[in-house]
Formats: sequence, structure tokens, C-alpha cells
Amino acid sequence: MFDLKDFSLEGKVALVTGASYGIGFAIASAFAKAGATICFNDIKQELVDKGLKAYEEIGIKAYGYVCDVTDEEAVAAFEYLARTEGIICAIESAHAVAHVMKIAKNYSRDDIIIICLSGRGDKDVAAIARYRGEKLYE
Repeated sequence: MFDLKDFSLEGKVALVTGASYGIGFAIASAFAKAGATICFNDIKQELVDKGLKAYEEIGIKAYGYVCDVTDEEAVAAFEYLARTEGIICAIESAHAVAHVMKIAKNYSRDDIIIICLSGRGDKDVAAIARYRGEKLYE
């Protein structure tokens, strides 16, 4: 079994998408125990608030933000990952990728940025296609 005592994220920021609860919450909590500052996003303010409360209850300082499928930067990041990596990530994860694409210029090539690509993007493909003007019928 992997032991977190050998893994340090001291001085790092972990942006975990959909981390208000469930698997994302567990991943972010583990990153926090390894020393990372936690940032997370979710699709609704009430989910962000729920997450912030849950982190506070276990003694983790976290920063939460709302994300939205109609965010052009997130849609572009979703398409970028699909085109360059063959990954169809969840739109929540695409928000993290979009943010990292913006802030990466502030880091050196030796810095490590971790993005958790949790979730299934197949659920978002139709919504993004419609956003791009495709006429889809289910």
C-alpha cells in the first residue's frame, strides 16, 4: 500500500474538480494531508458551500469556486485534451485544465502541477456539441 509519509505536496496548490464530496473530496483531502493547499470547483454554489463546510469540519483550509459548462475557456480545454491526449474528461475537470493553462506561465518547466481528471466526459459531449452549435437530438 502507498504510504503518504513518502509523498509531500508542501508549498503546492492542488486544484481538484468536483471535490465538494465523494471521490474528489477524498482525493483533495489526501492531497491536503500531504501538505497541499486545496482549491476545488463545482457546478453550483450550494455544492461549493457544502464542500467548504466539509473541509472546515475536518480542519482543512480550502478554496472553492463555481464552474459552468458554458465557460468558453473550459470548453476549449475540454476540446484540447480530447484532441491532444485522447481524453474525454468531465467538464468539471476541464475547468481545472483551463485554469492551469492560464497560470502555467507563472511556473518554471521544473515545477509540477497536478490536475485530477476525475469523472466521465461522455456525459458532457452532447452539451458541448450543442454549445458549439451542433443540432443533436436524443
